[in-house]
Amino acid sequence: MMATQYNRLVPKYLRTLNSKSGLYQFEEFLDRLRLWLKSIHFFYFVPRFVRHYIPPMNFLYKKYIRNMTWIDNYLIGFVKERRKEIENTPKEEALSSDILTLLICANTDREKYPIKSNDEFSRPMTDEEIRYCIFEVIGGGIDTTSHSTSFLIYYLCKSPEKKAKVYAEIDNIFKGDKTRPVTYDDIEKLVYVEAAAKESSRLMPIVPSVFKRAINDVMIGGLNWKSGQEFFVHQHYIHHNKSHWPNPKEFIPERFLGDTNKIEKNSFIPFGGGIRQCPGRHLGMIANECHELKLYIRPRKD
Repeated sequence: MMATQYNRLVPKYLRTLNSKSGLYQFEEFLDRLRLWLKSIHFFYFVPRFVRHYIPPMNFLYKKYIRNMTWIDNYLIGFVKERRKEIENTPKEEALSSDILTLLICANTDREKYPIKSNDEFSRPMTDEEIRYCIFEVIGGGIDTTSHSTSFLIYYLCKSPEKKAKVYAEIDNIFKGDKTRPVTYDDIEKLVYVEAAAKESSRLMPIVPSVFKRAINDVMIGGLNWKSGQEFFVHQHYIHHNKSHWPNPKEFIPERFLGDTNKIEKNSFIPFGGGIRQCPGRHLGMIANECHELKLYIRPRKD
């Protein structure tokens, strides 16, 4: 997908892919993913009756449904094609470790590290279940992490002083050896890098708001919420609220250094809050820091 996006943005004579490679189909996939993102608000805010029967909303409804059907069929075809490749690969030949292959091989004789169990979750996953997982990985893992890294690099480039502190911390840990593998101990020592990543997520949360539904009658913020009532939490506004963050528009990683108790509870929620916050929040933050490392430990001209 990244290669496809690159080919779309650069002039034709600089492109690395050719039309015969079959990878240009990703361009349509990317366009349809963007259309799907737009349709989320449509389905959430436009009442069912309006989107089904009132022009032009009903035409938009059909357009978005067709788009989702195309995405589903495309991903299912992708899974089936990879499953056939795995079936035609000799068992003594090692398979790649990509996410799609791991999902297809889970609970089969091709699984690399099988877990013996007799419960209902020990069966192999169906193509439809794998399709759900892949779509979740694309929307909630790859896309969000890449955007987070992009914003982090943007804010560091706009703040030379902060960027110099990031350089100094990385150089202090790697001590000139920029080719060795990154370890978890390295990440634990990257205090300022983590603070910079958090501050970037505060300024530009990848998910600016989350939708919630009250399961019981409850009072929140002095307001009575009835069971089933829907509302959304505006994370971007909370992260820029002056009552929580002095100079909220400025990039100041030092906010997250030292005593973290000074940060008011629920004023920093890039991954949501409560028991239903993003289960991949720690992985996402580590991935963000690792991407930053890959960019900065390369040989550079200061």
